[in-house]
Amino acid sequence: MFTKHMARKSRTGLTLVGSVLLTGALLNGCGTGPTAETGTSASVGLRSLETTTESYEVWTLDQQDSRENREGGGLLYIHAGSELEAHAGTAVRTVIDLGSEVRDLCLEQTGTAPVRPHMITFNGGDYNTGPSGNTHALVSFVATGHVVFFDAATRAPVKCIDVGTQAHAIWPTPDQKHAIVADQNGRKLHRIATDYAKNEYQVETSFDLANCTTPAGGACTTPLRNDNAPICPRVDAANRYTFVTLRGGGMFVLDHNTTPMRIVAEYDRSVIWTGCGAAEVGDKMYVNSGSLPGRLSGHDLYAFNMNSFSLDGTPPNTPAPRVVYSRQSTQPLDLDSHGVALTKHKRYMWINDRIQNDVTVIETATDQVVGQFSLAGPLSSDPAPDIFDLSPSGNRMFVTLRGPTPQSGAHAAYGNTPGIGVIQVTEGGKKGQLQSIAHLPNTRPGVAADPHGIRLRYLSPLQE
Repeated sequence: MFTKHMARKSRTGLTLVGSVLLTGALLNGCGTGPTAETGTSASVGLRSLETTTESYEVWTLDQQDSRENREGGGLLYIHAGSELEAHAGTAVRTVIDLGSEVRDLCLEQTGTAPVRPHMITFNGGDYNTGPSGNTHALVSFVATGHVVFFDAATRAPVKCIDVGTQAHAIWPTPDQKHAIVADQNGRKLHRIATDYAKNEYQVETSFDLANCTTPAGGACTTPLRNDNAPICPRVDAANRYTFVTLRGGGMFVLDHNTTPMRIVAEYDRSVIWTGCGAAEVGDKMYVNSGSLPGRLSGHDLYAFNMNSFSLDGTPPNTPAPRVVYSRQSTQPLDLDSHGVALTKHKRYMWINDRIQNDVTVIETATDQVVGQFSLAGPLSSDPAPDIFDLSPSGNRMFVTLRGPTPQSGAHAAYGNTPGIGVIQVTEGGKKGQLQSIAHLPNTRPGVAADPHGIRLRYLSPLQE
């Protein structure tokens, strides 16, 4: 088996696994902790939107199976932001076993059980980060087709939908009326109608990305676009387009507002490879690419001019992206761009590399690389940074750090400190330093955690 190291040489009603003050780095298994009704530590961990004095929470998914015999589950960790900023190593946290009530809800509503919680976001996405955009959490399960909607204040799962084969990622539309799901091995994109006030959710329409026709009248599947498994969908702030990267390289841009949805721009891997990171700044949509089957080493960043797209469709590989930068491999399996994030005021963009354990920084006004810093050091020799999210103040960046038994990401995702990294942001976002790590305990006895999805839930309006 290839490994990263070989490449490198060189209602409550929920079951809470624990809501306790941790005194050590790693615990041996999660055990059974107090429910929200028992013990003072649980009441500290389970904060509601109505009573909290915190300005934000950090929600993190451990995608390792919490149930034996590969029966799925996984864990959801919720930390108060102030706890992680002040003392990550001993931070109070709420832990929810997704193999309990969430699993039961999915069995009841879909007849099948969810496996491997992978990505998480809230109903406001990047468009509404205030309280009204943080009422519900959306979680996708990548080893099955499940997506689960949570009431964020009570932590209660309110709806489970099985969209098909592999729900890799989910993203809300800016009007909060829909959510777009990438069904990876199903090779489909699904649009779910969402009514968060009524807690009503249903799949409205699905689009087959493998057996479709492009605006030019050609086949969606071609020799240079031969694996149309969608990785990550991203909706623009104007709610016109969904960008979706493809596992085998290439990308589609769809008009998600029509029924059926339709492609308005197509790209093959001669122009763009594939990644999962995307961010919008002004009239630009940034998309990264990393390592995937067929390209085991990669690190690129592209910029698309949003004003050049048209709902009437464009010719193949247009509008052409601009390559902001591309790192060159010096040996096999040595690069993997994955998570991206914008700093305060969107002045800088961070792009991490899971294999090199570093962060490249670009200035969004000029699209110039202005810095690079390592996350490896005294706290972790191999942090394997994955997904980012920024604190409201802009002075901390949180990142999931992978462990020795990654459940996704193959050779690029091996690390040795599974947990949540707290990065001190300096020079207005131009630099950063790994300040502390909230180590996550073993998911099951003898089985290390595998943190992946992370998202901040803002509890008060963001102050610019």
